Formats: sequence, structure tokens, C-alpha cells
Amino acid sequence: MTRFIIIFYFSHDWSVRVWDIRKTEDVLAKTRLHCGIWRLKWEPKKQEMLLAAATKGSVEVLKWNNNSIDKLAFYNNDNLILYHAY
Repeated sequence: MTRFIIIFYFSHDWSVRVWDIRKTEDVLAKTRLHCGIWRLKWEPKKQEMLLAAATKGSVEVLKWNNNSIDKLAFYNNDNLILYHAY
């Protein structure tokens, strides 16, 4: 199994990027979400799972697969902005 020392980067350009900090010139993976992101949170019991809280009241569930970021679920409520992702 390949081990990475990784950094997940997110921004209001609607993307999540992953780098191995030992080789920062190349992005390991990148995905674009439905809107701007303001928080990523790891699932404590399943470390490959992430929750992306985004603008416009949306949340996306992501899965890191060592070379890609898969989008597993999307929830949107245009009338709600989620300030805490639990």
C-alpha cells in the first residue's frame, strides 16, 4: 500500500485538491464541487471519508481513494447556511 503525507486544500473556487507534501509540484487529485467550500472535516472512524460544508447551504460527502476524490453524496438547502459540520 502506498503511503502519502497529504494536504487537502479547499477554496471558494469550488475545488478540493490533494497534495503529497513530499512532492508538492504535482496535485495527487482534484475534484470540483457544486459550490464554494468553507470547511472540510475528516470522519474520525473512517479516515478516508470527508465532509465538505459549502456555501449556498450545501454539504458533500467525499471519499479519498489514494489517487482520487469520489463524491458520494450531496445535500442542498438553499435557505440554510451550515456553519458547523458535525
